[in-house]
Amino acid sequence: MSLDAADLPAVTRQLGRLPRGARAVLHRCPCGLPDVIDTAPRLPDGTPFPTLYYLTCVRACAESSIAACIRACGWLRAGTSNAEAGALAHFHLLIG
Repeated sequence: MSLDAADLPAVTRQLGRLPRGARAVLHRCPCGLPDVIDTAPRLPDGTPFPTLYYLTCVRACAESSIAACIRACGWLRAGTSNAEAGALAHFHLLIG
């Protein structure tokens, strides 16, 4: 599974670089652009890649957003180390 070729330019613009290990768009913003993507647990070279879900929407990732607060408070780091990871990913989908 890989990111659809039609979505690659949009995700690249949103991230400011080519996405690594991107597999699919999980959610789209109302304008139709990707805002959450799924990434592989390992990069093509075998390197572990701990970020399974990327919030790519520029608006949602703004410094004043809830997502930025979650990252700044360390909740995302804490969530990925235990069973709350799925709940945090769902939360990202809800705020997108």
